[in-house]
Amino acid sequence: MKIVVDASIVVSAFILGGEPRKVIERVFNCVDKLYVTKEILAEFTDAVNRPKFCADADETKSYIRKIALKGRKATPPKRSRNRNGNTPDNKYIACGAAGNAAYIISGDAHLLELKQYENIRILTAKEYLETMSKLEAYFRASEALPSILEMRNK
Repeated sequence: MKIVVDASIVVSAFILGGEPRKVIERVFNCVDKLYVTKEILAEFTDAVNRPKFCADADETKSYIRKIALKGRKATPPKRSRNRNGNTPDNKYIACGAAGNAAYIISGDAHLLELKQYENIRILTAKEYLETMSKLEAYFRASEALPSILEMRNK
């Protein structure tokens, strides 16, 4: 699945774990395709290195480098229209549109209240993981259906 994550997801994944970490692990395990821009990667770096997190500099550098290597570079237009008046969030919306992402995963209230921008759904990490779990179960069942029907017909 093509996705964009915001800085709150990256920081939570690195510091706390939980659902945000599971989202990032899906990217690291090549289940999902993460789209990023230079501006977004810079924000990730700044956010993870905030003094209040007391994170090890080498660990944060390695973590951000891994995200940058797994991330696909999106090139949004210079100005992108949006319904969100919150200018700092525009970079995620523009990246999602440029990368043709299906989802933006966020912990930011301003982004989450949009729920959707054009064809991009905006979800929390928990909502995204639940959605993916249902989709994956559906496709597993769909693949098994022919063999189940074949067994029933014998």
